[in-house]
Amino acid sequence: MYKYLQIYKRFIIIFAAAIFLARVGSSKEEIRSYINTNFEYNLSRSIDEIKPGYNFDDTCQGSVPEAISAFMESTDFESAITHMMGDTLITRN
Repeated sequence: MYKYLQIYKRFIIIFAAAIFLARVGSSKEEIRSYINTNFEYNLSRSIDEIKPGYNFDDTCQGSVPEAISAFMESTDFESAITHMMGDTLITRN
């Protein structure tokens, strides 16, 4: 149980850092660099590289990097959700 708490704690800290940096005006590239440097996280894969081999994974390790990558490539709220959920799940009127 302790092992899982440590894993969740790490991902919570990563998200908190990303949110804080965004709120103080850091660019997406600065956020990416901070996460890569301080958490040794590889955020270099694009959404187009992730999608072909990705199956839903409900673990932090299997979903957090992809969610952050989706945010990094987004231009607005809708595009972030579309990247995270997949184009086929979002319908337009």
